[in-house]
Amino acid sequence: MTDKLQEDTFWSELGKLNAVMVGCDGGGAHHQPMAPHVDANANTLWFYTNVATDLARGAAGGADAMVCVVGKDHDFYGCLTGKLTQNRSPQKIEEYWSLVVSAWFDGKDDPSLTMLEFKVHEAMLWVSTDSAAKFGWEIAKANLIDSKPNIGHQHVLKFL
Repeated sequence: MTDKLQEDTFWSELGKLNAVMVGCDGGGAHHQPMAPHVDANANTLWFYTNVATDLARGAAGGADAMVCVVGKDHDFYGCLTGKLTQNRSPQKIEEYWSLVVSAWFDGKDDPSLTMLEFKVHEAMLWVSTDSAAKFGWEIAKANLIDSKPNIGHQHVLKFL
């Protein structure tokens, strides 16, 4: 798989997700489920949140962060590292605004509203087969000939 195809697959898979787990490094705070908005051209994920959340406070001055993802069909897994910052850009707030987001805030000018900008620096990905027959064959073959099953691939993508 070419680097370009890996990147395209990566961003496509992220675009299918309703939630990912996001956390800042250090500080002892737990990762939190967040709804991602994908900007593949900028290697960035965007999230709406309240300024009072642990994530927003951690990102206020910029923080190293991690995003963990599991694909809808459980055949795509990823661990993304990068920088998380707050961004209150009216243009970004408008760009991804929806009825779902509006249910959480008192409009686009709500003082408790902020966006988190996660710039992806690196992504470790695991892509597994989505074929039950292939999976079964690989497990049976591995047990018959004392080998390890080949049920997927691991990739590292770097975005700098």
